[in-house]
Amino acid sequence: MREKNKDLPGMENHSGIPELDELGMEYAEIRDERIALTEREVELKGRLLEMMKKHGKKSYIRKDIEIRIVPSEEKVKVKIKKEKSSDAEASAA
Repeated sequence: MREKNKDLPGMENHSGIPELDELGMEYAEIRDERIALTEREVELKGRLLEMMKKHGKKSYIRKDIEIRIVPSEEKVKVKIKKEKSSDAEASAA
């Protein structure tokens, strides 16, 4: 968590707006978490692409996961099939 900036000696002491300070800090924390997650996602996609190539696969489908290499972009797409909830199944029947 980031530390709040303290007023420096000799500087004008402006009265702050606590709500803005708090929301600004909260936003910065979430933004930093998102950036870290994006970096992790990029790393994992790269490893997945390497593994697909290592095994000579352009697509891989098993149970609820589907992985495909997108040749024009040299990246992978991953889809996970989600089960329908019992409420959705009941309304569909």
